[in-house]
Amino acid sequence: MPLPGDLTSITVTASYPNIAGQPQTGLVKFDPGQPVSDGTGKVILTGAVTCYVFNGVMQPVILPCTDNAGLNPTGFLYKITETLGTNVRSYSVYLPHTLGSTVDLSSLTPQTAVSMVITNIDGGDAISGGVPAGSVDGGNA
Repeated sequence: MPLPGDLTSITVTASYPNIAGQPQTGLVKFDPGQPVSDGTGKVILTGAVTCYVFNGVMQPVILPCTDNAGLNPTGFLYKITETLGTNVRSYSVYLPHTLGSTVDLSSLTPQTAVSMVITNIDGGDAISGGVPAGSVDGGNA
């Protein structure tokens, strides 16, 4: 099934020679990590895409750019998992439209995962794992 026509997409390529320059065989998985929806909340993209690497060359894949206006979440990352022989490497990247119509994975900068910490500033109990039922202001409303 093709992507919706109003989305900006990018073709991703990659090559995988080993340390001696010989071609490798394996898989590369692109995973947005969550369903991606349009502005109306309709899920239009879900799940991961797996591309095969034969003779050191990954089959090219066309993916939606991560900065498409109207997609939620905005500015999402793709988690890339490369499996070549027994070696597995994972990292996350943005694919903005400013990269052009085609980009090679080797030219992208892996992004560091960001973790969030919620700090309660009104002196109430700390929140762990979710928001308690009732008010969200610590019960001081």
